[in-house]
Amino acid sequence: MTVLFALLLGLLQGVRHAFEPDHVVAVSTMISEQRTVRARVAYAMAWGIGHATMLLLVGGLLMLLRTELETILQKRGPSIMASAGRSWS
Repeated sequence: MTVLFALLLGLLQGVRHAFEPDHVVAVSTMISEQRTVRARVAYAMAWGIGHATMLLLVGGLLMLLRTELETILQKRGPSIMASAGRSWS
C-alpha cells in the first residue's frame, strides 16, 4: 500500500465517520446555538480541527514509538480502565 493510498483511505474513513449519526447530532445541536452562519462555520471548523489535531498527535506518538494502539491497549488496557474507574467513582 502506498502512502498516498493510505492517506486517501484515512481521509475517506474520516469523512464516513463524520457523517455518522452521533457526530451529525452533536455538531448540529452545538452549531444551532450559534447566531450567525459565520459563527456556525467557525464552530464546525474548530470541531474538525480539534479532531484532526488529536489524530495527528496520537498517530505521531504511535509512529515515534513504533507501536500500534492495539499493542498498547492489550498490555496496559486493564490498568488504564481500572484507574479510570477509580477516578470516576
